Amino acid sequence: MDTLHQEWIRGEMQRFQVPGISLGLIRGGKTRETFYLGYADREQEKEVTEQTLYEAASLTKPLFAYYVLELERKGLLTTETKLAAQLPEYPVCKDPGADRITVLHTLTHSAGLENWGEKPLRLLGRPGEKFRYSGEGYRYLQAYVEKLCQDTLDNLFAREVFPVLGMRTSALRYYDVSCENMAKCYDAIGAQQMDRYQIRELDREPNAAYSLYTNLEDYCSFLETLWKERDLLGKMTRTRMAASSPAGKLYWGAGAGVWLGRERMLWHYGDNGNFKNLLYLGVDTGDGLVYFSNSYHGLRVGFAIAEKVFGEDYGELETFAAKWE
Repeated sequence: MDTLHQEWIRGEMQRFQVPGISLGLIRGGKTRETFYLGYADREQEKEVTEQTLYEAASLTKPLFAYYVLELERKGLLTTETKLAAQLPEYPVCKDPGADRITVLHTLTHSAGLENWGEKPLRLLGRPGEKFRYSGEGYRYLQAYVEKLCQDTLDNLFAREVFPVLGMRTSALRYYDVSCENMAKCYDAIGAQQMDRYQIRELDREPNAAYSLYTNLEDYCSFLETLWKERDLLGKMTRTRMAASSPAGKLYWGAGAGVWLGRERMLWHYGDNGNFKNLLYLGVDTGDGLVYFSNSYHGLRVGFAIAEKVFGEDYGELETFAAKWE
């Protein structure tokens, strides 16, 4: 891993007009360096700090997958469980094959479901046929987990996930976090998005696909724990589905992307519009990074940082993130 200098990072932030970032560099499974740069609220000149919270967006998915695999390890479910048999009332179409969707299909985005859509959900292809990124698949699996555990996902995480992982300030609902620490976010022309939490459909939270609110310390703590849990990390990074056609270096495991570059890496990106985030974690080395930003252009800085740190071209990952934004 290359060394980063604040001056270079600030230059990239200025080049792409990204107000604020939180960045953690992980080496050997431990967070070794952290950077809190720029503004959480540019207009009020409120700087990014250790307390700054972000919408993790799709970085919620690996955390949820971790929990599902923990439930499997405890013998409470299996990844081959067919969801339709457990949730006959869930609004999914009755097309041939819909009854064959399993827990593993949803975790690997191979259920054949659309990404987001009206209910009943449409089936765009046969389960297990190919990779189709689907937030609806995660929401479907969430409904099964909540029924199985007889509680809502936010309560389950507050009781069984966050304390175990040392995620002291995280929540799955906006109303459960310290809202004054939430970063403001900025759109494609650099304007602050006003009244974001009056506009968003917060009544749909918690959502296993995107509704994690967290900070850098908490999410790094999750990856540090995952690095120690070698069996779960192995399950998440076992390649299941090629995520591009023709197949490149990006595949999908149970809950996250698997990058087959210089080393096998757990990878995911997050995109809630004006919050853009990244994670990397090397399976063999424990080297990685966690990156949060509060800008529509945040991934441009994030990928520039990742390429400098790991010395690898991530153009395929940038193309993937742009396709599914």
